[in-house]
Amino acid sequence: MPKLTEEQMQAALKAATLERGGRPMRTSWTRRNGEYISDEPYTWIYLMRCNRNGLIKIGRSYDPEVRERQLQANDPEIELILLFPELGSHERVLHARYADKRRHGEWFALSHEEIQEISLEGCGVCVKL
Repeated sequence: MPKLTEEQMQAALKAATLERGGRPMRTSWTRRNGEYISDEPYTWIYLMRCNRNGLIKIGRSYDPEVRERQLQANDPEIELILLFPELGSHERVLHARYADKRRHGEWFALSHEEIQEISLEGCGVCVKL
């Protein structure tokens, strides 16, 4: 499971606090050796790209790597490109923000710039861009 640096955790907590109207967020993350690690199953927001058609899936999972393998069973051209901790209702916010770019289900036609915006705002752990 990915770990977060101090900077990533602070940015993610700040984004979640703003999303909650200024109310602070409590988490199950603990700091070990300069990185934050969750002691509990934790939900991640992920972006996966289908290289066959260029669409981006915005989803959430306790284990994004397992979810990637599940999706690859149907389409091997799918790859995990970004993930960050779900500290609020960020998946729902992203789905609403990009509703006009939705192609089907949780699949969106996002530009490289939009993916980078999501990464910066969610303090994403970039897997591949």
